[in-house]
Amino acid sequence: MLDTDTKRRIDTARDILVGKVPDPKSQVEQITIALIYKFMDDMDAEAEELGGKRKFFTGNYARYGWAKLMAPSLGGHEMLGLYGDLPIRTVSVLVYKPLIAEPEKFQNTKFLLYRYATRLLLERVSWLGRDQRRPGEGDGFTEVIFSNRSNMSYEDIRSYLRLLLKQAEANPGQVQIDKTVIDPERIRAVEHSKLAGLQVADAVASGFHFALKVNRYGETETGYLPHLKKTIYRHKAVALGYGLKLWPEDLATVKAKAPEAFNLEGL
Repeated sequence: MLDTDTKRRIDTARDILVGKVPDPKSQVEQITIALIYKFMDDMDAEAEELGGKRKFFTGNYARYGWAKLMAPSLGGHEMLGLYGDLPIRTVSVLVYKPLIAEPEKFQNTKFLLYRYATRLLLERVSWLGRDQRRPGEGDGFTEVIFSNRSNMSYEDIRSYLRLLLKQAEANPGQVQIDKTVIDPERIRAVEHSKLAGLQVADAVASGFHFALKVNRYGETETGYLPHLKKTIYRHKAVALGYGLKLWPEDLATVKAKAPEAFNLEGL
């Protein structure tokens, strides 16, 4: 099972993790998880060779086996395509800073723009949770997990959310977080490398980034958007304002200032 190619991948993973995950124990944990994942795929392959059936990566998940994900022919577009076929829904908040009416307000207060974007995100996540709620399944609350940032206080985020929920009670039209879905006490932060969901979220954010980021040749990369389109949260078949939120203006206004926003048409 531990052939030369796998050993090479372990060495490469170790080299990468030294820069990303300083703690040696965490490095070993990540490599161990990857090895378990590979051995599961190896056992599936062995079962097939002996005339049996795959046990782990079967049905719709057959494409996520180690051998398929590590295939040299699998590029970035194909990888995001795999994510796009997962049974997930995504919410993205796209901020176009040149149209912010009072930029100094956000520049003078640390993390204010981040918190405001978080509010817009959690509003829509709460709507998604409300739309997906099924009687008799769970308690209806959403577990909110942030990617841990060393300079960010997540207790401050929880305090900010508590304040927003109070404002929502006083003025429901101003703050639209559904308090039956979002609970400040269920917000936590996890190391990015330890949760696959955070890595998928990062891939989604990167896809939108490259679709809207104009490079030095005046080009954008829109190839990821068809894959992302399948994951966007829609309310009554509408994505804009729900799974895809632009701020501080709507899509038509942003397009007039930034033509690259035309790439979002049809999502």
